[in-house]
Amino acid sequence: MSRTPRTLVALALGVTSTGCIDTFDSALFMRDVGVDATAPDAPTMDAFERDAAADPDAFVVLDAPALDAPALDAASDAPPSDGGPPLFSVADYCTTAPELVLSGASRTIAIDTRGLVDDGSADIAMCLRTAPVGPDGFFRIHSAAGQRWHFHFRHVGDENPALFVLNACDPRACADNQVVNNCPMGADEHLTFQPSVERDYYVGLDSYVMGEGLTGSLEVYRPTCGNGMLEHSETCDDSNTMPGDGCDEQCRDEITGTLIDRAELEVNDDLFSANHVLYTSGSSMLVTARVATACESDWFVVDLPRAGTIAAELRTAADASCAGVLDVPDPFTLDLIASDGLTRVGSGTLSGGCPGIDPARDAWASVPAGRYFLRVFGAVDTGRRFDYAMRLTITTP
Repeated sequence: MSRTPRTLVALALGVTSTGCIDTFDSALFMRDVGVDATAPDAPTMDAFERDAAADPDAFVVLDAPALDAPALDAASDAPPSDGGPPLFSVADYCTTAPELVLSGASRTIAIDTRGLVDDGSADIAMCLRTAPVGPDGFFRIHSAAGQRWHFHFRHVGDENPALFVLNACDPRACADNQVVNNCPMGADEHLTFQPSVERDYYVGLDSYVMGEGLTGSLEVYRPTCGNGMLEHSETCDDSNTMPGDGCDEQCRDEITGTLIDRAELEVNDDLFSANHVLYTSGSSMLVTARVATACESDWFVVDLPRAGTIAAELRTAADASCAGVLDVPDPFTLDLIASDGLTRVGSGTLSGGCPGIDPARDAWASVPAGRYFLRVFGAVDTGRRFDYAMRLTITTP
């Protein structure tokens, strides 16, 4: 989608936005969201106002009858033609996105975006880093604050899907942890989403195959930590939300050890499934792990009760320097991320072929009390793997 010059307006898009901010033009916005501004019954820009009471930073659609879309429940979905899940008709634009209602904790629907158009790729590219070129489709959900959702798209053929959640009906209302296009063509995609504000959110599905839509099934889960059932996006559930017993308060596996080897517990590929590391201040801990596909990253979470330092070094699985090791992924990164799961505190410096965080060198590794994530990413070819070890030392005087 081509862009014309715009008047600069500083527009923050939601409490979790990480800078996916564009300049704003009302006519282009109306076009982007599928509204024909020349139609006799077209809503005016008065329909697009700030809902200061709910969230002063989000641009949302308010009380616009022409933009209303019906909520679809299980009874109104089209019946399946092949015995599979019922087809859920997603919309071309978020303004007409039907609401997906869950009567229980999960629901599976068939998705078919063939016949839709590619209308928001240029804007979504600001968060996806590259522009999807296939048709995109939308539906909406209503979420309570703190409610967790998990979306799992199962592909049918050689497709390359992307999933994203918008804080508002605007393709620019995106945030890094609400967008996923990690896996290569022919692989499923997973996205976990947990908003901090109650309202409607818009779920988008896009494709990286020119002119082709997505066909497959979308599994939608609304897991509840502490109910004793292991659900999607959880790596454990021991019927409580008390940390320190091997399963933390957000149903993430806990690993512990001092001067002994501990293996990561898969799956730990996002902040919601991160391994929670229980450490002893000032003692070194070795965690062995593996990156095996192009759509995998390893996440670890640590809590600092007081201000302190975080030192981490990636090494070979045998706890040796990576220097001269041919199988080291490229790129191979180690990031320290703040508690929001978005803000990068700093990135490890390559040393001996693998990245590391050294408080003596990296001033940002001296941090205030709080929760932090360590994210390891290695770009490896499908079918290959790289085993590594992370030597971690956290000191809280």
